Amino acid sequence: MALGSDGILVTGGSGFLGSLVATTAIRKTGGPVVLPLRRPEARDEVIAQIAAEASAEGEPLSAADRARIITMPWPPPDGTEAMAAELRALGVRDILHCAGCLSYFNVTKLLDGNIELTRSMLEIGRLLDARRFVFLSTAYSSGFTSDQIPERLHETHGEDPTDYTRTKREAEWMVANSGLPWVIVRPSIVIGDSRDGRYGGKPYGIYQFWTAFERYIVGAFPPVLHIVAAKAPVNLIHQDAFMAGFWAAYRDLPDGSVAHLASRDEGLPSMRDLTTLWLYEYGGPREVHVYERLDAVPLDLVDPQLRQWLDFTAVNSEIASVRWDFQRDRLAEMRARGLPFRDVTLDSIAIAQKRFVRDSQKLSEFVARYRENGSPRPVIVAHDAP
Repeated sequence: MALGSDGILVTGGSGFLGSLVATTAIRKTGGPVVLPLRRPEARDEVIAQIAAEASAEGEPLSAADRARIITMPWPPPDGTEAMAAELRALGVRDILHCAGCLSYFNVTKLLDGNIELTRSMLEIGRLLDARRFVFLSTAYSSGFTSDQIPERLHETHGEDPTDYTRTKREAEWMVANSGLPWVIVRPSIVIGDSRDGRYGGKPYGIYQFWTAFERYIVGAFPPVLHIVAAKAPVNLIHQDAFMAGFWAAYRDLPDGSVAHLASRDEGLPSMRDLTTLWLYEYGGPREVHVYERLDAVPLDLVDPQLRQWLDFTAVNSEIASVRWDFQRDRLAEMRARGLPFRDVTLDSIAIAQKRFVRDSQKLSEFVARYRENGSPRPVIVAHDAP
């Protein structure tokens, strides 16, 4: 689609993925990029985050670029018409709706952040007669399933890992029934940049496991560790692949498209691989028992602190224990047109892992002690289902 000086509205600009999209919008277009903020006083912080990412991409923001970043407060429930008028005056033609709620177990927040907020943005889109509405969903909106997950709306679905996936699926249907020209982008779990490992998100996905090591294990290793580490491929993508893929979907895909942004299975590591990578590189107790699922762990052998760790990572452990089969036809089309999309491999994850450890003083000190002591690699004992 033609892009130039028209304005773009990006929701979620203060969050991880939304800020990446906002950074791409500033780099790829010449018009205003409008960011509604729940905390208008966070403007300088948000712009600094975008500027840092642009610099890391080798394209520092100019003064003119910064001037094109326009922030405004989120409207009250009765303020959509006023906001639409303001956006119209700024020349906004497209809406990239990246805001949402990831609170797995807070249904009220999920309904507010994923359903009601989407409803409001669709209303603004209709008032603007928006040229395109792009909705950031999740590759897991299908719920658990052993079937291939199609690039279309889910008319049937499996059991949901959490209400997060349910509310994202319901929001997808709202977008599709809105009457607006739409595209739905479903990324899998986003991790750090493939080149330098930088990551500005919250500790979800693999970062939750690394944070769990930092929080519960470092400095207090038990003689024996019990951990959930399945052998199914873990569906991860790098943040640079997400940025490129989201933008290509917005720019190039036809209206009514659903696109999965997910690395090819062939090179994806499993949680077993990632656990081994961590333990062999950064140390652990002398013996580590690994299990396919949480319900296979003999909890009577696990001390209370480590039970907290297992509870902390339970949802992501369950997701990682399933072999997800995503249709990737749209991504293949975009790759064929030249989309740079580096798949995740064990080697590229090692870059992100090193960055995570380097950025944590606590972990860095632990690794230094481990290496100084010359501790042997842990013995890994697998308890796989027959």
